[in-house]
Amino acid sequence: MEHPDHPLVCWHCRRPVPLPLRLELGRKTVYLNSDTHLYPWHVRLDPEFDFSRPVGAVGQNPQNPRIWGLRNCSETPWVATLPDGTLRDVPPDRSVRLGPEVRINFGEVEGIVRGAPEVPGGAP
Repeated sequence: MEHPDHPLVCWHCRRPVPLPLRLELGRKTVYLNSDTHLYPWHVRLDPEFDFSRPVGAVGQNPQNPRIWGLRNCSETPWVATLPDGTLRDVPPDRSVRLGPEVRINFGEVEGIVRGAPEVPGGAP
């Protein structure tokens, strides 16, 4: 299997196949698609498989649908570190823009976004 950052090549046309952004959360990896939700199990150290209520959801910016973000659906604020080192608070019901090397501290776990900056078709 190829490394996730190396492009896959279509067997038919030989063009690179773009992969979506992914959120690495320690040993867990979540691919970020238009319908992706994060659950307590993803962002806690507790090994219990808790999928009771989403704590995060991928969505488009209402003013610019080409911009994708991760909305905080939890009751706890997050802290995001942008690639330039800027810290951003992400309170409940607010979003952080998704892009490579964005770090998000969910409290117990910190995640880092990896992958290509843009996927054709506008999806993350």
